[in-house]
Amino acid sequence: MSERIRAAEATASVIADRVSESVDEAVRAMSVASGLPLHKASTIIIGGLVCRYQIEVNELSEEVVACLEAKKETH
Repeated sequence: MSERIRAAEATASVIADRVSESVDEAVRAMSVASGLPLHKASTIIIGGLVCRYQIEVNELSEEVVACLEAKKETH
């Protein structure tokens, strides 16, 4: 795996951790404010993120797919 891919993977991991923490906080806040159970609040938050950023698995670049496949092979 190239240095560039390793660096990108490390950066993505740090960003994913930060995003996860923020999403967890948003879910808890929404649950408290609305009275919804956590699983319902998380569904709404995640659904909103998917819509907002129009996340499409099909649009992943070949490089990202290759990186994910290489990671899967090493684990």
